[in-house]
Amino acid sequence: MDKERGFVFGIGRSPGITFFAIESFAFEIQLDVLGYEYERIKTIDNEGNEFTSDSHNVNFKLDLLSLNFGLAYYFGAKN
Repeated sequence: MDKERGFVFGIGRSPGITFFAIESFAFEIQLDVLGYEYERIKTIDNEGNEFTSDSHNVNFKLDLLSLNFGLAYYFGAKN
């Protein structure tokens, strides 16, 4: 039986805009545009041999159907 361990690290850029409805409440819209993901997997087989695989993934997409909407409350917001 092989044992497998690994981790994934990702970072992205999501530009957006915030509309303040009233003093402390806001609506937010953002669009995922650019992302980077790194994955490392270590596998140890039944004989004790260790194998490592690294994966890098960069994506750039402009998809208007993937808009993210949110509602935010800002604590301590002042005029």
